[in-house]
Amino acid sequence: MHYRSGPNDALPNIRIEREPKSHRLRVALNGATTTQDFAAAIAAAGAALADGSSHAVVFDLRGSPYAPRQHEAQQLAEQLAQLRHVLTGPIALLAETPLQFGVARMIASFAEAAAMAVAAFRSDAEAEVWLLAELRRHASERDGSGAAGGP
Repeated sequence: MHYRSGPNDALPNIRIEREPKSHRLRVALNGATTTQDFAAAIAAAGAALADGSSHAVVFDLRGSPYAPRQHEAQQLAEQLAQLRHVLTGPIALLAETPLQFGVARMIASFAEAAAMAVAAFRSDAEAEVWLLAELRRHASERDGSGAAGGP
């Protein structure tokens, strides 16, 4: 099953794609977006995974010139942490501009303080390598066979 949503009237600048085979939920922000749009994207990701499925989540900011300020980055990370019971897989933040990448790293740092696996990337390929390693690590920890160490 492939789930696809948006853009729609409620979230016109957000597109959500769920791909169960790859265990990915991709949330793309496009066009003129705001902190409220990013917060809505986080909430939409939580709602899409409320069925208990464990998916990696990719927030793709590359289609938008948006970059939150430091206090907004902290608020967004806190929102991610509040949804960690449904956002149980690793979270990749894809950024295009140096400013977006720096802020994405800030969000990742704040979220990591809440024991969440969040990282910032500039390309799909880099994010994919990390997501696969994190999904393997999570699976092995769940199975009790995972050693703390490498992927």
